Amino acid sequence: MSNRLPSNAGVGVASILLIVVMLCMTVFAALSLLTAKNDGTLTEKTVAYTRAYYQADATAQRMIADVAAALATGGALPDGVTRNGDTLAFLVPVSETANLCVTLTDTGRAYTIDSYGVQGVEDGPLAYDTLTLWQ
Repeated sequence: MSNRLPSNAGVGVASILLIVVMLCMTVFAALSLLTAKNDGTLTEKTVAYTRAYYQADATAQRMIADVAAALATGGALPDGVTRNGDTLAFLVPVSETANLCVTLTDTGRAYTIDSYGVQGVEDGPLAYDTLTLWQ
């Protein structure tokens, strides 16, 4: 006499379950690769921007030193430095979309730094073709 219970499932259910598990693993592997690629791209952009920022920062510090020397000796201000009364200002490009903006105040034979930071580049108002959706 046989003690086996009758089974209606057979080999088909196990095969379908194995196929579903493999598909899920394949999808998760593809998503992991895509996420890693996007993280790598973002990291490269961040490194490039950080490098450009610190190069612009070094240029701005050299320009501040040149301004200090010009104020101390009474010489001409470096190129790119604009004067508006006692306020001196200049821009150092960081990227295509950002500038390092520096504003100094002339206090006689010295200066004080009023602002030193990144500002977005504005190309002016955006020219959009207006669409009339509701007439």
